[in-house]
Amino acid sequence: MFIIWLLRIGVLIGGFVAASPYIKSKLPKLTKLSDTLEKYKLYIGIVLFLISFVCIFSFAWVEAKNYPKLTLVAGLLTGIILSENLINNFNIPEEKKEKIKETIGSIQIPVGIAAFIIGLIWIGYIVLDVIIKYLL
Repeated sequence: MFIIWLLRIGVLIGGFVAASPYIKSKLPKLTKLSDTLEKYKLYIGIVLFLISFVCIFSFAWVEAKNYPKLTLVAGLLTGIILSENLINNFNIPEEKKEKIKETIGSIQIPVGIAAFIIGLIWIGYIVLDVIIKYLL
């Protein structure tokens, strides 16, 4: 269950980092936080991708009702988007690398916003669940 919590928080942070160009334009006060997290973009992406990949292909699809599939998919996509710099290490022609980077760049902000919202929903759901259990 710890890995799912890690995934939820990772999707929230990864979504924030992926959507940071949009967030900076709308909320300039968050520029400092965004710039700080931007330094670790590649590491956040790799960790998010690996956690999502392990969850999807090990236990998450077997016990479908217990694990958040949308969070897993958002984590996988956000991890791929945030680790786009790794594409330079592959033996691919330059024009294909540029096309891949262009495609990733075009979907980065929408996927980032979606991942951030999914992360917020899951964290909000858990907090609300704890509050309701405490009150009852």
